[in-house]
Amino acid sequence: MGLLQKLKVLDLSNNGFQGILPSSLGNLTELIKLNVGFNRFNGRIPKELSSLKKLEFLDLSNNCFSPFGVPLFLSEMVRLKEVYLSRNKLGGQIPEIWEKLGGILGLGLSGLGLVEEIPSSMGVYLRNVCYLGLDNIELEGEVHEEFTVYTAGEELISRTIDAYIRRSKDSRSTKNSFTTVDCQPSGLARVADWCPTLSQVGGLGDVVTSLSRAVQDLGHNVDIILPKYDCMNLSNVKDFQFHRSYSWDRTEVKVWTGKVEGLSVYFLEPQNGLFWKGCIYGCKNDAERFGFFCHAALEFLLQSGLHPDILHCHDWSSAPVSWLFKDHYMHYGLSKVRVVFTIHNLEFGAQLIGKAMAYSDKATTVSHTYSKEVSKNPIIAPQLHKFHGILNGIDPDIWDPYNDKFIPIPYSSENVVEGKRAAKEALQQRLGLKKSDLPLVGIITRLTVQKGIHLIKHAIWRTLERNGQVVLLGSAPDPRIQSEFVNLANQLHSSHNDRARLILTYDEPLSHLIYAGADFILVPSIFEPCGLTQLTAMRFGSIPVVRKTGGLYDTVFDVDHDGGRAQEQGLEPNGFSFDGADPPGVDYALNRAISMWYDERDRFNFLCKRAMEQDWSWNRPALDYMELYHACHK
Repeated sequence: MGLLQKLKVLDLSNNGFQGILPSSLGNLTELIKLNVGFNRFNGRIPKELSSLKKLEFLDLSNNCFSPFGVPLFLSEMVRLKEVYLSRNKLGGQIPEIWEKLGGILGLGLSGLGLVEEIPSSMGVYLRNVCYLGLDNIELEGEVHEEFTVYTAGEELISRTIDAYIRRSKDSRSTKNSFTTVDCQPSGLARVADWCPTLSQVGGLGDVVTSLSRAVQDLGHNVDIILPKYDCMNLSNVKDFQFHRSYSWDRTEVKVWTGKVEGLSVYFLEPQNGLFWKGCIYGCKNDAERFGFFCHAALEFLLQSGLHPDILHCHDWSSAPVSWLFKDHYMHYGLSKVRVVFTIHNLEFGAQLIGKAMAYSDKATTVSHTYSKEVSKNPIIAPQLHKFHGILNGIDPDIWDPYNDKFIPIPYSSENVVEGKRAAKEALQQRLGLKKSDLPLVGIITRLTVQKGIHLIKHAIWRTLERNGQVVLLGSAPDPRIQSEFVNLANQLHSSHNDRARLILTYDEPLSHLIYAGADFILVPSIFEPCGLTQLTAMRFGSIPVVRKTGGLYDTVFDVDHDGGRAQEQGLEPNGFSFDGADPPGVDYALNRAISMWYDERDRFNFLCKRAMEQDWSWNRPALDYMELYHACHK
């Protein structure tokens, strides 16, 4: 480190470094910014860092530092303005070290395993803080009044740091978790191509809607900008009305507004007919369609006077927003707006995605493992310094077996066996399957090569060989694949009419009944950036059987092999998984799952209960995104 002693900024984040953080970093006494977040450093946080008296920014978050508590030496680093320790299992109590740290603007203590009370001294001394992250901590008591109101001269100033006490909807949870977020509610404009309430295509729309709701619930203003497709189902849009018209590129664009699940949505309808095609994707001129939409969205942003803090774009279809904004729009009074770009699937529009990453201030993808899997891609590798994996969540209000109109009886983890038995019987009756106590494997998917269709076919036959039942719900955009499954359905309905059903379409109510009635949900994807199917399955107490890839690896922990890995995440095993992309792999996982159902029913029932009690909502990911949005303005 000797040659680096004049260094002022050291950023080693998101590099996968392991081992002990070198104590020699304390010799870099000219450092103003030190960022080693998103690595695998372990052991004690070196006390030698206290020598960095000029340090203003310190990020040690998302590592594996040992449980020695929040470092007391922070009290000696009086120039600190931002400190991020989140996602390290440091444990202990929040120490009384804040008296000399009144200059702190941002403090991240999320997911540290801290206990007992939030000391009132934090509210007394941290008078300038505008971001305070404390979620996923087993803290007790109330948020002290010092966190909300101060007197400045004769004026009363409310900092509105909101404390969210997260409980399950039926108040069965006994532990409270305080979440405190940005005290200056920011504006977020989210540019996307669709959302699931209006048109169902895949997981991206689920994320756009659910993440937006979670961020809005944290006290922030969120606006969504979408094309107005002629195939949209607008019956779920409240207060839908014409807003205004404007012109861009000699084309009139009509703007409609409405509320979708409590979110403000602007629908842009260009009068050149680009979105009057009867579909979302699949047109020969998709590049022209979505290129026009990106220009039109930015023009609307400019002409409407909206000035969001963050412009968040998703996937290839809104990728051009990143460079169009930076090159043509930010100079018109929008210089404080920052751009975040999220990759949901690198399979489509890779070149557009690469350019968007280069122009964006921060880039994300939808799981940690997928971020590693694509990190060596030539369009990703140059931008790794701004690239983060943040796991998706699911909306617990939409996917809630305790309040689901599509299943026969409401159930929670306390009566999961009774609830799932009733759902299985209802599913068998609806589909004309034999009403019997057999293991039932559900498959809910788009039928594409990515989803492992060869493994799906094999798993269907394997389940039948093990005297189980199979229900598949899904369709293929490729007519050839759809035809293959039509033929398979005819064959199965002839040879195994009492134990197999393939429903080759999309059916929202039926998907709920399958999640509730199945014992297992199979997800054998060849690659899966995140995957929401396995998360929804666990919400309903169905056990996921998955291939180890992307977000499936990050969320499903094998009952026989992943105890240690689950414990590192503060979880317990919750499913079955396999390596490889051939039949023996899926056999290995599926055979173990079905054998547990037959031979260890009590253990299986306990596994269902455990899976239901794990939190895969947007609570934590939304806070991670808030930290990312905040980091854009550093």
